[in-house]
Amino acid sequence: IVINNGNEYTNSTAVILGLSAANAEQMSFSNDSVSWSAWEPYTTTKSWSLTSGDSLKTVYFKTKNSAREALPVNDTITLDTTPPIVQITSPINGTIVGTSNISITGTATDNSRIIGGYKEQQSEKVGGGGGFGIINSTSLAFTHNISLQERWNIIKITYIDVANNSGSASVNVTLDTTPPGSATNLMNTSYAGTHINWTWTDPEDTDFSKVMVYVDG
Repeated sequence: IVINNGNEYTNSTAVILGLSAANAEQMSFSNDSVSWSAWEPYTTTKSWSLTSGDSLKTVYFKTKNSAREALPVNDTITLDTTPPIVQITSPINGTIVGTSNISITGTATDNSRIIGGYKEQQSEKVGGGGGFGIINSTSLAFTHNISLQERWNIIKITYIDVANNSGSASVNVTLDTTPPGSATNLMNTSYAGTHINWTWTDPEDTDFSKVMVYVDG
């Protein structure tokens, strides 16, 4: 008996059993070697359901013919349905920056092993991405360099484990290299010996923050 072509991990309870038994006429299966399925005609493959819950699973297989019943044999596979946990620590979501080249940093952890991943970037103008190469770790700290496009950018970091579960985290970063317009209609409305009262019209830019007024340069 071979489960899923000999794979070490699966992320689904539904598996395929590869079977081989000389002179077999009937076959039966079990997940615990105690409770067995009903006898059925022997074939070389069988769809089977593992018990739920992430852990090492064993499937037992036995056959019989008109003369005798063979001893059970078994194979194992690890059920892992839990995706990697990915966290972006910097920059925080909603950050506005004035330079196009930034670094995305964070962590990724997994119960089994992380074997790969990729990044995706979407912006107002373009989209793109790329893979991270071969990884073999249950826990890692990452840094990915990103070239932002003007205005909004959504960067998604995904990691994949050995059971083909994937976990992701995203961050929205805005690149703004355009300075706001100038304040207009600046005038003093009154003054005294120690202070002057000024009024002006703020620029209409949506990202306008504050006006700074300088006296004598």
